[in-house]
Amino acid sequence: MKLFSTLFISIAGVSAFAQPVHLNPIFGNNGIAITPNTTEINRIATDAGGTIFSAGYSMEPGSSGIYHLTVTKHSHNGILLSNFGTNGMVKTTIDYSEFPLDIRLQNDGKILVAGSSYLGPTPSGPGDYNSFVVRYTTTGSLDNTFGNNGIFKLSHPNSHIAKMIVPGNGSVLLAGNSYGTGVVSKINSSGVLDPNFGNSGSKFLSDANFTFILWDAILLSDNTILCVGYDITDQNNMKVAYCKLDLNGNFVTSFGTNGKVIADLYPFSGSPEVDEFLQKAVELPNGQIVMGGQAMGAILAKINPDGTFDTGFGTNGVVTHSYPYVDFAVQPDGKFLIGGTQEVSLYNAGFSITRLNSNGSTDNSFNGTGTFTVDVSPDHDYLQTIELKTNGHIIVGGSSRYSNNEANFMLADIDISQSLGLSEENSSGIVLYPNPFSDKLTLSIENESVTSVRLVDAAGRFIEAYPVNKLTVLSLNSLASGAYQLIFTDNNGKEIHVQKLIKE
Repeated sequence: MKLFSTLFISIAGVSAFAQPVHLNPIFGNNGIAITPNTTEINRIATDAGGTIFSAGYSMEPGSSGIYHLTVTKHSHNGILLSNFGTNGMVKTTIDYSEFPLDIRLQNDGKILVAGSSYLGPTPSGPGDYNSFVVRYTTTGSLDNTFGNNGIFKLSHPNSHIAKMIVPGNGSVLLAGNSYGTGVVSKINSSGVLDPNFGNSGSKFLSDANFTFILWDAILLSDNTILCVGYDITDQNNMKVAYCKLDLNGNFVTSFGTNGKVIADLYPFSGSPEVDEFLQKAVELPNGQIVMGGQAMGAILAKINPDGTFDTGFGTNGVVTHSYPYVDFAVQPDGKFLIGGTQEVSLYNAGFSITRLNSNGSTDNSFNGTGTFTVDVSPDHDYLQTIELKTNGHIIVGGSSRYSNNEANFMLADIDISQSLGLSEENSSGIVLYPNPFSDKLTLSIENESVTSVRLVDAAGRFIEAYPVNKLTVLSLNSLASGAYQLIFTDNNGKEIHVQKLIKE
């Protein structure tokens, strides 16, 4: 297990702690894992052990423009695992062509992949698109207890599923679009529509004054569903929009105006208007929500639990930034990791990770410049998705033209743990960050010998005890600034590890 710095005894030591961000050398080939005979990863999901499942597509030979669903399974070190599919890969043909948009892991280890399948051209036109969900067993075979031999198809015409929500009770919420309107559907654990949700299993979100296109949906801590995207009621002026549903498919009327919000962030009296949209949402521990999208450049917007903008964030709740943006993640300390693709040299695109402070300003302590750039190959490398792991690493998924000028699945493991103040003590199986911290501390315990955790001050006086979980976020905003210790003991009261902390 990697050894990181463990102690800072003064706030002045923080600047000395900043270390360059770097690719993880023990992941794949010097931090990069390329999967031949594929094309591009769209989404990834990781389990508690760090295993990475990727959902993307592979183009049929001959540049046919026909793509088929492809799922891979890699170890935490970026090695394809032979116990899944054929040598770590599964390719599934549903219709003429498939395009996956989301992947989720169930509690029982089964894998759900959703997106849109193209039915193929017809004599009279280009043909239709249908939403699909595929469920795989832990070994990568189609789960014939789900849908029709492992595949569920939503009968809505011209549709796709952009996001799945897995509440944990066996049901799955499917959020996407059909014929120019957002729609949320619910299926049970067998892959059958739940007639008690919405209208016969689906809730269409648009009305005469709310023409809503959905890009993302998340389950909030109050067990409601937030959907984000844009409104095109005025087709000449696309505006950001979001809405909130309960678990029965009804609008939550206390949110926004009868459950809906439309906001014109940059109104102009002339033409053309600025296209504005939201494509991802993340709930913060305090119940606020951060949303990423575009409007006069890349934006982050922060709203309160009632749907109003947090006017203390950026300008009237919106931060506009100029960094490459496709996806973002939020650190436990509230800082933002922005991932995107940029030109690094002539006809050569690479990808970058930029960190913003919680107020939206650039965090120049991150890699010394605020940005870490990766150029995998002499040709184009594209970032499609990022995920922040609890060990302080970022997993990036996308594509790279790594050889023979053909795109392939690309995974990258970027180690940002030192910039987080990640602390780990020689094989203790205990990881925490950031350190120093301001209000919250993320604690990961993989050491099964640990049975108790207690917080004491610099003089050893007891403050509080905490439950032992594999992953815990401690709320410590009430602590006064200064030095503290976390003491980890076994069931005999023996101290296994003592970690010094600094509260800013």
